[in-house]
Amino acid sequence: MKKKFQGKIVVITGASRGIGLAIAQALSLEGAVVYDISRTIVPHDEIKKSYSADVNDYHKISQILEEIKSTEEKIDVFINN
Repeated sequence: MKKKFQGKIVVITGASRGIGLAIAQALSLEGAVVYDISRTIVPHDEIKKSYSADVNDYHKISQILEEIKSTEEKIDVFINN
């Protein structure tokens, strides 16, 4: 059976813990490739790569998103948690 998010690239802010981590875990189980942007990096198996940044820093967030797109070609889902 095909997973709902198979092969989809998902970026979640605040996925290092709490609700953001729960979202990352659920989407990962459904086949998504998950990236995290958080102030604190906490490694989790469900997250392909974590980036340290404050979401208020527009330029840093833009740089991170460009880096992800250069690797993955596109971002399918962005969750601002």
